[in-house]
Amino acid sequence: MFKKPLFIFELANNHSGDVKLAKRIISELKDICVYDEFDYAVKLQYRDLDTFIAPDAKRSSDNLAVQRFLSTELTLAQFKDIRDCIGENGFKAVCTPFDEKSVSLIIEHNYDYIKVASCSFTDWPLLEEIVKADMPIIASTAASTLEEIGCVTQFLSNRNKQFALMHCIGEYPTAISNLQMNQISLLKSLYPEVPIGYSTHESPNENFSISLAVAKGACIYEKHVGISTDAVKLNAYSATPEQASLWLESAHKAYLACGIDGQRHSFSDKEMSDLWNFRRGVFARNDIKTGSVISSEAVYYAIPKTTNQLTANDMSKYIRYTATSDIATGEAVCDAKVSLVNVREMTETAYRNVKKMLEDSGVALGKEGVYELSHHYGIDKFEKYGCSMVEVINRAYCKKIIVLLPGQENPTHTHKVKEESFHVLYGSIDITIDGECKTYQTGEVVHISPNQKHSFSSAEGCVVEEVSTTHHKGDSYYDDEKITSNKNRKTVIQYY
Repeated sequence: MFKKPLFIFELANNHSGDVKLAKRIISELKDICVYDEFDYAVKLQYRDLDTFIAPDAKRSSDNLAVQRFLSTELTLAQFKDIRDCIGENGFKAVCTPFDEKSVSLIIEHNYDYIKVASCSFTDWPLLEEIVKADMPIIASTAASTLEEIGCVTQFLSNRNKQFALMHCIGEYPTAISNLQMNQISLLKSLYPEVPIGYSTHESPNENFSISLAVAKGACIYEKHVGISTDAVKLNAYSATPEQASLWLESAHKAYLACGIDGQRHSFSDKEMSDLWNFRRGVFARNDIKTGSVISSEAVYYAIPKTTNQLTANDMSKYIRYTATSDIATGEAVCDAKVSLVNVREMTETAYRNVKKMLEDSGVALGKEGVYELSHHYGIDKFEKYGCSMVEVINRAYCKKIIVLLPGQENPTHTHKVKEESFHVLYGSIDITIDGECKTYQTGEVVHISPNQKHSFSSAEGCVVEEVSTTHHKGDSYYDDEKITSNKNRKTVIQYY
């Protein structure tokens, strides 16, 4: 509906019934529309005064609105002349009808958009006529409840209309304290597929709100405009072309400041350089021999660093560095002297597989917690050796959920303190206790006493509830010394 942000200049009755003045306003507005990234429109208002104003009120009324409308009345030919001028100056044309007859005139005059004023937002007889027009609709929502907005939105959607909603405050002028700019965010959240705009009635010298509207994600902006003359004095919420120019400039700067939307921005060379200078380099704390895995204990971090040196930012638990050359104490650890293995993808794959097993089992866990991946011989061998655990309770008693993926094996080990029972919740598990192997099916329970050597595996995969005495860190003793000496055999993942 809108390829570019649309800025609407509301002429309303500021033409003062003078076609020449209207054309002058349009001409001067053209001169300020200098930003190619925007589209621009001029809006008029149509009223059939013979029906819009009650007969008695037309004859004698002290109502200021009635007086204003009557004093600025134009003929249909004059309105058509102004409408043509809008197009000739490169503007899109928008018009607000306040009665059914005016809708027909808008169609006849070939406007680009039809506007629904806030006072007409739930004027159902008028809306029924408006939806007959084959043109997009822009509707202002001042003083409309969420229920009313929902009804109108559903009404327009059911008739397959292209439409936008405008946040608007119907106070003339609107104080800064009552602009309610967060309503733009509310409308965007409620109607994510509907373009949301902002119709402004604050002081014409106030350009703070247009920046907020841009930042909030509006894509249509409307402002009342006019020109003061010896005979015409603008109201407190209408801007001159000069003031409107500053309004556009503020919007332009706001779009520049907000930058790219919907994706991560690219980084300038200066930004990268400035940040790079403050990153700590990796230095050898002691001599590191060829073939050694570079642990956090083997290095320290400091500035300044040299070109191609590893930084503290590179030292993730998911990246394993191995020295390919000797590195002396105090020497910078550089790319040329290390090889790396990135295990993040393997870890994420393991997490997804474990999560899928839990989902298939129907075992309910809390909304947040911790997965512990045990990979006894490294994450790259996790599919063969290891298991996953979710700690639920660890007090005087302990409860864990253990997951074995299909074909996975947990090697032989003992606990000197902990006594545990396994309750099979899903699948089947083969458990070897003191050399004797037995298969346990869903629903079965097995008890394991302290100092009993045990291992377990599952051909099809399983989910087991472990209930035990308090779990003590370091109370697992593996037969294979390689497992015991592997200080990086567990990866902890926070889940939500």
